[in-house]
Amino acid sequence: MKTHLKLIAGVALAAISSASAQENTTKPVGFRTETIKAGVFNLISVDLTEAISAAGTSTGVSATGLTDDAADFATTLAAEGKTWVVQITSGAAAGTVIEATVNGANGLDSPDFAAAGVAAGDSYEVRAAKTLADIFGPANEAGLTKASSDAGADIIWIPDGQGGFNRFFYKEGGIAGGNGWRAVGAVAQDRSNEPIVYTDAFFIQSKATTDLNLVIVGHVQTQKATVPLLKGFNFVSRIAPVGQTLATTKLDAIVETAASDTASDIIWNPDGNGGYNRYFLKTGGIAGGNGWRPVGQVGTDASGTALESGIIIQRKGDPVNAPINVPDFYANL
Repeated sequence: MKTHLKLIAGVALAAISSASAQENTTKPVGFRTETIKAGVFNLISVDLTEAISAAGTSTGVSATGLTDDAADFATTLAAEGKTWVVQITSGAAAGTVIEATVNGANGLDSPDFAAAGVAAGDSYEVRAAKTLADIFGPANEAGLTKASSDAGADIIWIPDGQGGFNRFFYKEGGIAGGNGWRAVGAVAQDRSNEPIVYTDAFFIQSKATTDLNLVIVGHVQTQKATVPLLKGFNFVSRIAPVGQTLATTKLDAIVETAASDTASDIIWNPDGNGGYNRYFLKTGGIAGGNGWRPVGQVGTDASGTALESGIIIQRKGDPVNAPINVPDFYANL
């Protein structure tokens, strides 16, 4: 599927938050259309983010979290029911994306800050994660197939980070549970605030008979993001909404390489019909040269292959933190 990004605001703007006395940089705003193919599992991502809610410079990092003595998170991040996503924008850990909770006026809690090597003096940005209601509308305005139970509705499969999935659908009708976004097997609880972090890919299992065009609106990510890759299948975003190829991700330095796909990491790129095209980074061997190759076609250069919004990285080796870069022209947005 060809992806076309339309910018609503083509330049970055700077705004001062008087409550936090921090400079919050607003990224370019745009929208794009994702085709949800009828009757198949569609792997997609939300590669446009929410606006920056807070930004600043860390004054300390401990085993429990990050602090910024100049911040007032109790005011700037006061919204209830939000999952906060922190991206480190300078220092050795630049690009790292961490989910965190607010702790008082100047604390963001997560053990992942220390684990990722975030340090005092590193700059950061904080955004709310998009939710089911943000992406598909509080009343399913996007038009996914709805039903009184998950048996007849489209199912959204969100990776749980442990190798499994949490599943959600839009419930309408039936005796119990009311109407709205619900988890499969738990129809009484509203799940409209269920978060989907922009670095993650997820599935939409379509039960429909016709394709659906899903419009995604948000802020363009103009810098790399680092995602953890576990051994096995990892469902990740391409990060950049347009122009992203195997080469521009610069995953070359991270993925396991080999003379054949048997021992190398595999990139699974959706083909738009519920299947996948697979690629690996070839190094060595007698024929085919080196570089990105389609599985089974070692002589074909695939470095310019455009990536769909959600991809799978099949990791063969040990876990690694993988920076996914954006094309160079994003620096000028």
